[in-house]
Amino acid sequence: MSSCQELSCLSLKDIPQTFDPASEEDVRYAVACYFRELGFDEDQLRFETNFSITLGHNAIIVNRGRSATTSIGRSDLLLTYGDTNIAIVETKAPDHTLVSKDAEQAISYARLLRQIAPFAIVTNGTDIEVYDVFADQLKQLKDPEDSKWNQNGRSILAIGDDVKYDAARKLIGISSSTVQKFCESQVETNLLDLKGDHKDSRLYVPQLYISRAELVHHFNRWLDNNITTCFAISGESGTGKTNFMCAVAESLIDTHFVLFYSASRIFPNLSEKIRNDFIWEFHRDQHLSYIVDRLDDIAQTHNRKLIIFVDGLDEIPMEQRQFKAELIDIVGKLKERNIKLCLSCKSFDWQEFVIDNGQFVNYLGENIYSPTRTIGSGNSENQRIGINLSNFDSDEIQLAFDKYKSAFALTGELEGETREECRMPIMLRLLSEAYDHTNIDIPKTLKNRELFDLYWERRLSSIDSRHRALAEIILFRLAGACVAGNLHQVAADDLRTSEWTRGHEDALQDLLRTGLIRLIVENNEKKLLFGFEKLRSYVYTVRANKWPTTDAIELVDQVEIACESAIGIEAVEFYLTTVDHGQSELLARVAELNLPLFLNIISELDLSDSISQNNREEDQSQAVVDRLLQFAFTADVLFRKYFFAIFARLFFNGQIGVGVLVSEDLSFLTMRARTSQRPEPLVIGKPEIIGEIIRGPMSANTYNEFWPVGTNYLGSNKIYTHVPQIFAYDNLANELRKTFKERLLYEDTSPHILVDRIWSVLRFKPILWYEEDGEAVRKKYVQMLGYEIDDIVDGLPVSILKRKVYDLLLDYKSKFPNNHHVSQMSDHERTSFFRYRDIRCVYFALDLYERHGDVVPLPIKKFEWRNVPDSQLETNVLAYIDAVFRQVIKSYRSLLENNFPNLVDEMMLSRHRDSQIIVHVSYHRGGLPSFALAVLPDIESNDPIIMDYNPSSEDSLFNQKATRKMLKGWRNTTSDGFGQTEITWKGTKQRAFIYLVKSFDHRSPVISLTYRMLGSEIRHLMNLSFPSWSYDSPEEEAYYLLVDRYFFLKNMRSQNN
Repeated sequence: MSSCQELSCLSLKDIPQTFDPASEEDVRYAVACYFRELGFDEDQLRFETNFSITLGHNAIIVNRGRSATTSIGRSDLLLTYGDTNIAIVETKAPDHTLVSKDAEQAISYARLLRQIAPFAIVTNGTDIEVYDVFADQLKQLKDPEDSKWNQNGRSILAIGDDVKYDAARKLIGISSSTVQKFCESQVETNLLDLKGDHKDSRLYVPQLYISRAELVHHFNRWLDNNITTCFAISGESGTGKTNFMCAVAESLIDTHFVLFYSASRIFPNLSEKIRNDFIWEFHRDQHLSYIVDRLDDIAQTHNRKLIIFVDGLDEIPMEQRQFKAELIDIVGKLKERNIKLCLSCKSFDWQEFVIDNGQFVNYLGENIYSPTRTIGSGNSENQRIGINLSNFDSDEIQLAFDKYKSAFALTGELEGETREECRMPIMLRLLSEAYDHTNIDIPKTLKNRELFDLYWERRLSSIDSRHRALAEIILFRLAGACVAGNLHQVAADDLRTSEWTRGHEDALQDLLRTGLIRLIVENNEKKLLFGFEKLRSYVYTVRANKWPTTDAIELVDQVEIACESAIGIEAVEFYLTTVDHGQSELLARVAELNLPLFLNIISELDLSDSISQNNREEDQSQAVVDRLLQFAFTADVLFRKYFFAIFARLFFNGQIGVGVLVSEDLSFLTMRARTSQRPEPLVIGKPEIIGEIIRGPMSANTYNEFWPVGTNYLGSNKIYTHVPQIFAYDNLANELRKTFKERLLYEDTSPHILVDRIWSVLRFKPILWYEEDGEAVRKKYVQMLGYEIDDIVDGLPVSILKRKVYDLLLDYKSKFPNNHHVSQMSDHERTSFFRYRDIRCVYFALDLYERHGDVVPLPIKKFEWRNVPDSQLETNVLAYIDAVFRQVIKSYRSLLENNFPNLVDEMMLSRHRDSQIIVHVSYHRGGLPSFALAVLPDIESNDPIIMDYNPSSEDSLFNQKATRKMLKGWRNTTSDGFGQTEITWKGTKQRAFIYLVKSFDHRSPVISLTYRMLGSEIRHLMNLSFPSWSYDSPEEEAYYLLVDRYFFLKNMRSQNN
């Protein structure tokens, strides 16, 4: 260390022994005295209070915001001589003892200047230390002539990147203000594409930003309390996610270290982007663990938190699956660190990041702050992980409108339906830009589609008329390229085809000026994207491809093409909820021509669509009528084409189709069969008719004229809040659940099921007796008919058995009154009535079985284990399952072909008849066998069924996770059902369709397994999620009604003949 007194030996006689380091004049005079030895004139030496250093790819302005006044405080100064940088001067407080870190900081600053300064000086006003910046080690200079710079002819020496990187590392470790300035520069740079004023049409306009109070509350709670590693917001496009991320990132710069990344510009991954920002810290081959350790070390050194913002996960240009894996890896390394992660994502893609296989919350999801609240006025059921940001609430919309009104000089107030539309933040922006300085009052009734149309016209009208047509062509090409390539942004050169002209270029510049298109530059490549995402969907569907005026059947092809990409799926969702509203035939035609696509659309997309919000008051009645007609049309397509057996059971063969019956005030709704008396699809019932249907009893005339079927709906239902096709689907789903639970399919072509029907009653019923039975006490029906089951060898002749059953049927019928309800009968009469119904079901099955043979064979013998030695147990179990399965597979196919012929090619055991079937059987003595069956569609076999007994857990089909293909990828299905998977078969991976059955009724195994397997696959196909869907213990009342109707129709046919 050398004092000013010690420096006097250098003939700097005039330097005061002490001086004020807060005075720029004192410092300049003292330092100038030192450099006189180099021949510098004091008057030509200048101090720069603001100067720029380079950290990685960012220029950091030191002392930003300080004015060049006499009193500069303790800070850093750059001494220049003409255009030459001479020294960095680090000034410290008078009571500060100079240490080596002070010198290292000054030297680091000097080395990171664009033009390196050869000297670094530190002083506290009493002591002055001068260092050679080009020296390999910390070297004080008493004589400036001893410096390497001076000895090199006063030329700047070249230093390697490693020296600069070392300087950056030291500076970052020493100076929290430098880290803060670096973060400020990084955030500012990464907001360039997003931030602007209201004239720029940028996404983030600070003067228009409305703080979402509850969202900010949760963010601050998360940040202050170290609750979890990650904070995340999801929401529809246009709800304000990016605005929140930008505003909060900027607000934290003074108190935290902040990094901001737009996911659309992350390439090849987030870790590499961080490495690139901190290029002096990390080499390319350094692992994520080292990066996290070093960032955490920097944060802890300065006692601050580092918050990393990643906006728009859905826009990541890499595979979402890979990015999810990286985020999970990062979050796993942030535990107990001073580093936090804040994410935003569109609702449509959010589950892909936090839910694995559509079922399980992954590690990322588990580490996200989740108050299970939706912020805003919406009622989102979409996500429970993180914060779901919805529309403005009543206070927010008014605050926002006041700002927009001032910025855009809007006229009038935001009222009525227009106000409701503008609760969606992006819609308020569209409205404001459309009415910007027009001096036209904002209308009270302006719907979603109308806002887009108006915005489109106003924006295009601001483009030079000579370029307008070319501008539309560019927009159409960009929208098409986004959908076809599943891209949020498209390389500008990809749009420039051979016919690209100067006019196209001018039109492109006009589009950039209006904000319809944005330009970003990443890795020296120019990319184009729409100003906001909903505009892309609007352009693609309404403008480029003209969906509103395209015939519905032709439009199905375009919908199919769009749904091949996530961007296209968004466009379909936008069109259905903004333009179509389910009031056209489009979705019904999709159901008719592509059932799987229809099912995925209505089950995966958010098709909530309020009649009151999306239609003017004077148009709402007609909108209800349109929806009811589309409900009836869609239900007719689904029932008649795909589930004709249910259609026939509900509506009877020969009826015209599905219709709907509503009350005059629209508070009551039910499906009906369109009859020759009332063939119209929509019937409005008078109050007395509706009352008769609701309260009962219903007269024969009412029933025959209106023929109501299915569930009665009172009050609000999905027809008013969702597109009507969802309501049709719900009605079908309810009837499917009932059909399989109660086993109500037409079984006349399935002899094995009929045999099971017959013997399951004869062998195991009745289960209750009464004393008056006399000799029949504790006997089963088969014994009442004069047989002992053990004596029957080859089955029983149908004709004899049918006659005996008929006699028993008449006997029971004589023991209860026909004109009494069962509740009015005595115990004896009621028991006879129930037994009569049992025997009638046997007679029904025999009547159907007659066409299949003269003898009713014995059923598969019930599995018994008690007297089977261990050595024979496996053989017996496999023989039992093999016998059952050969009948089940035949019954499955016959039921499918007889009941749902248009689904034959969709169902695996029918579609792949010659494929290999593997059955894994699990059995433990004392229990009942369970099994898993796999169809291998790519392997043919002459004897398709191969059994495996208690396979190892590694190879077991029981441990496979069955999945189903959805619009956005694969999803796990239930553990007891059906799905696709991949298994290892003879050393190679094979596609497999798995049926998993953990239990079934061993008294009627063919019925139980056939309905369970067919029902599970139909449930999978239809994407049904009824928690009450069950195959066990069916309620027999519905089956009795089916039998009653069979005989009723049979008698009617006999009378007509």
